[in-house]
Amino acid sequence: MAKSKNHTTHNQSRKWHRNGIKKPWSQRYESLKGVDPKFLRNMFVSPLILLSNIFFLCGH
Repeated sequence: MAKSKNHTTHNQSRKWHRNGIKKPWSQRYESLKGVDPKFLRNMFVSPLILLSNIFFLCGH
């Protein structure tokens, strides 16, 4: 008995290109889940520190 075909991608590329291969939509703000906690803390705190330094230097 002949072996049966396991897999083929014949004609698939043509089918994909028929409607065009599109990029996935990108989110406006990417999730910060899984980002280094030390980096995250610094990211949120550093603008506050910069503002406080500016006010301190201006003499307000």
